[in-house]
Amino acid sequence: MKKIFIVLIVIAGLTSGYLIYDWQVTSKKRANAPITTIYSWEDVSGNTHFTDKQPSDDARNIKQIKGQKFIKPPLAVQIKEAVLQWYQQAKTSISKEVKSVPRRKSKK
Repeated sequence: MKKIFIVLIVIAGLTSGYLIYDWQVTSKKRANAPITTIYSWEDVSGNTHFTDKQPSDDARNIKQIKGQKFIKPPLAVQIKEAVLQWYQQAKTSISKEVKSVPRRKSKK
């Protein structure tokens, strides 16, 4: 029993260490992300396109948007968002089930 507890503590420590490391590395990447230019334009058919490359000569309504390159958020944030999404879905499905259960009338 004592060995299992020690193994679980080591696993929890390694997981925490990795999440902290990932948070720091990803945060530095996001802070130092290069500025990029995004082009929004319409083609001859009227379809809107988004790209980071200069559009062709037949493009219309060209707009330039300056911004940072997308870098995925840290793993801890991704896990949190997934758990929150799961929680909202579970809460919605449980409330639907509760509403669909017929109520008994009490005898007086």
